[in-house]
Amino acid sequence: MTSQNGRRRLVGALAGGMVAGALFAGIGAPTAVATPGDDETTDTEAPAAPKMTGEQALAIIQQDYDLGAGGGQLSNFVHEVLTLRNLGFRPSKANQTAITEALEKRPNQAPLVEALKATIAYQRKLQSQAAAQQAQGGNNNFAIGGAPAPFDQGGTIMGHPG
Repeated sequence: MTSQNGRRRLVGALAGGMVAGALFAGIGAPTAVATPGDDETTDTEAPAAPKMTGEQALAIIQQDYDLGAGGGQLSNFVHEVLTLRNLGFRPSKANQTAITEALEKRPNQAPLVEALKATIAYQRKLQSQAAAQQAQGGNNNFAIGGAPAPFDQGGTIMGHPG
């Protein structure tokens, strides 16, 4: 029995020595090395959180506020912004920034309502410009290399006097 106790002590001592040696050699926990003058933050400041993107902000408002017709004014604005975005009329970077900043001011919803109103106005402007551009173009669908016009035996275009 004494040989087993002796082995346990030996194994324990070796394991403890290896851990102590690893920590002493610097293999264990990482250490931070700072040079004087590099420290821009104090110990009480937290590192800056990554900024939320406009797409993340839109996903958050969709999840939190898009409740359908019965959700109230804010829900209706969110639904309209998302519907117009899905139609291809994306909010501008400035609109996305305003929505992101408004989300940081919650529970006050007034900044979010204003940001959504401005976003809808911008998206409606894009939509009206696209509609005007489409109406201006009309149905003039010219294709290069399309099917040739049918000719009769006399060399004139069929259905065309002349």
